[in-house]
Amino acid sequence: MGRSCCLLQELSGTGPIRDVIQAKRCGRSVRGHRIVDQRWIPTASVTSPTDRFKYAHDRDGNVMYKDNAVNSAFSELYHANGATAGYDSLNRLTAFQRGALNTAKDSISGTATRTQSWNLDQLGNWDGASGVTSDGTAQARTHNSRNQSTAVGSIFVICVSQNAIDDTSPSTADASRCTRRTVHACSTATSHGRRAARRSASARSS
Repeated sequence: MGRSCCLLQELSGTGPIRDVIQAKRCGRSVRGHRIVDQRWIPTASVTSPTDRFKYAHDRDGNVMYKDNAVNSAFSELYHANGATAGYDSLNRLTAFQRGALNTAKDSISGTATRTQSWNLDQLGNWDGASGVTSDGTAQARTHNSRNQSTAVGSIFVICVSQNAIDDTSPSTADASRCTRRTVHACSTATSHGRRAARRSASARSS
C-alpha cells in the first residue's frame, strides 16, 4: 500500500526542535515526535550552549547519527560508513563509530576514535568468531540451544545448569559440580583460576 509523508519542523517555546511526521497509512494519520536538535543552554549565556546535539532518523525512527555541534570530534555514527548503510532488517544496531562526521553526515571523516560492530543471530545474541569487534579487535561469542552464553573469547564457559566452569572443554565431573544459582567466571589462562573454581564448587556441594 502506498504511503505519503509530510516532514515539518516546529520549535516549542525554548525547548528542543522536534521533527513532526504526519503519515497517512491505511486511512489513519500518525503523528510522531523525534528530537532533531537538543541544546543544553546555561542561563548566564543562552547563545553559547554547553552541549548541542543534532540527530537524524531513518523512516523507522532509528537514530542515524548524533552530530556534536560543540565538539565535532565527539560526534557519533550509528551504522557503517556510507549513504546506504543503516540498521539491519530487524531495526537492530550493528555498528557504531565516534569521530567527526563528513559533510553528508553518513560517514566518519578520517579515522574514528572508537568503533564497535556486532554480528547478531536471529535472537539478537552477539554470535560467531566476530560476535563483537571493538576498535578492530574481534571477540568470539557462542551460545547453546537454551540461548545461554557458552564462551566469550576463551575466558569462560557456562555449563548446562547456568554456571561458569573452569575449562573450555569441561569434563563430566566438572559439570556435575555446577549449581543453579551462582555464575562464576574463571580464567583458563592460569591454574589459580581452575583451583579457585574447584574450591568454590566443593564448598557449595558440602
